[in-house]
Amino acid sequence: MSPKIPYGVIVPELLTIGYSGDEILEYDVSWTGGIKIGELHLEIKKLKDSENDFVIKAFITTEGGLINLIYPVRDTHITHVRGAKKLPYRYEIWQKEGYNYEAHRLTEYDQENGDIRLWKNEKAGGEYHVDGEVNNEFSSFFNSRLMTYEVGKKFVVPTFADKKRVEVKKQYWEPYQLSKLCL
Repeated sequence: MSPKIPYGVIVPELLTIGYSGDEILEYDVSWTGGIKIGELHLEIKKLKDSENDFVIKAFITTEGGLINLIYPVRDTHITHVRGAKKLPYRYEIWQKEGYNYEAHRLTEYDQENGDIRLWKNEKAGGEYHVDGEVNNEFSSFFNSRLMTYEVGKKFVVPTFADKKRVEVKKQYWEPYQLSKLCL
């Protein structure tokens, strides 16, 4: 039996850096071989009139990529987080994909009771119960950067995905180790 992988724990001193409200990240998204298919823009902003609430905005587009000619994408994801662990309480997605698909999705998290409610285009999409706190894909990404880790050792960030709680395993590598893995 393999040893249990520990949960990631946020380092409190890193919260003021990771959630300063001034961070913008921009990525080119490419297929192997360097063919650009789009861009990902991320930013964290502090909500006005609140010391503890932040919004993580993500804009995903195929603009500037070859795939835009075939299947244009303009998706906006907005995650509202709060509390000492910066867990999500609201997550909205506005999808514009292809030439005629549009959708608005809403997820509301009651972290204290483990209840999650989904909507799609203003219609109820289901209610779910999870044991324990969860992130979504964006808070998981941002929060894992603030967690204690040992290079090469795994840790878990619980995430709500595919309508259930998923134990997402994270692992950090030294740059030299990572380059060897990619060869």
